[in-house]
Amino acid sequence: ATAAEVWSGWMAPNMLQLQAIFAPLRWPLVVRVVRGVFGGGLRHEERTLHGRRIVLMQTEEAAAEWDARAAEAAAGGAPPPERPAVLFVPGGAFIADFEAADLFFLHRWVRQTDALVVYLTYDFAPQVPYPGPMLNVALAYRALREHKHDLGFRASPLAVVGLSAGGNLAMAALLAPLLLHHAPPPVVEALGGCDPVMPDAILLLCPVLNICRSPSPSRVVFASDVLLPQPLLKAFATAYDNDSDHWMVRDPIFSPVFAPDEALRQLPPTTILCGGLDPLLDDSVDFNTRIRRMGVPGELHIYRSLPHTFVSFPHWHILPEVESALAKSVQFLRAVCSAAPAAGVGGSATPPGGSDDPWKKPRSVGSQSFDSDDGFGF
Repeated sequence: ATAAEVWSGWMAPNMLQLQAIFAPLRWPLVVRVVRGVFGGGLRHEERTLHGRRIVLMQTEEAAAEWDARAAEAAAGGAPPPERPAVLFVPGGAFIADFEAADLFFLHRWVRQTDALVVYLTYDFAPQVPYPGPMLNVALAYRALREHKHDLGFRASPLAVVGLSAGGNLAMAALLAPLLLHHAPPPVVEALGGCDPVMPDAILLLCPVLNICRSPSPSRVVFASDVLLPQPLLKAFATAYDNDSDHWMVRDPIFSPVFAPDEALRQLPPTTILCGGLDPLLDDSVDFNTRIRRMGVPGELHIYRSLPHTFVSFPHWHILPEVESALAKSVQFLRAVCSAAPAAGVGGSATPPGGSDDPWKKPRSVGSQSFDSDDGFGF
């Protein structure tokens, strides 16, 4: 009976019930316990950025150093110091986020990249449908990128990372100022007159880039996926777009894979990591094909035995493929954070050199090789 109830809930989901199930991963007590047990030597500081709750994560050693630099700059009347930062937009199917689970890999990024990780929260559907969550991300990102905040630093170089639905929101937020002629009125009102401002690099993890209800090969093959069966995918999309027709008109702010070529050409170096068993695999492959044809540097890595959002399951981090994916993410972020600061707001960092350079010229679209991490490299 229990199995039947679970399956019934997966096939005919109630969004409010799912939010209640996911809620413990956001409870302050649970988050504090995870920080306390697994966040030794790290500082977590809750602040606000353009009205959104953020969490600044850094090592205690780095925090002391940068606090001293900020105090020195303030005493001398100088602007706050520039420091490498990673803006992380979490996933959660547009209806939740999994902060306590995400901390396990975010802590690794902090420890191994020496970057300041900025965890950004946003409003959830169905209570706040499209384009509300995207605007939360867009306005907070612009405040961080344009240094319009009182956080005591200037984020440069800046990498933007989006996980699952967060990948959709991050990419849409970056492209929206270029797509105002496609945008609904709330987006035009909020972003009208804003110049496009790109980060120094983008990392997408199992992104949701196409919310079209039409089937794709990966969606058909994995229609009965345990994590994301087709009815659940449809329910999440319906919650986000408030059961409207955005998917029918191929709104590129709703589904960034449909963004026009001239917008995609503006993207900075972009790397994508995804699982080979992910129903949304085609989103990554299709988007990768489009941006590489537009000359955007970066790579697509497919870890063939992994499902959707594999990084969000801490007990899976011991698996070799998950370890390889996490190592790849660290390598990419290290390269971004060690690059020269951007030359002004909206510029892109100077590409670092070396054979592990994520800015290296991408291989021709469609080429395929087996990496040592047992993933496909494109």
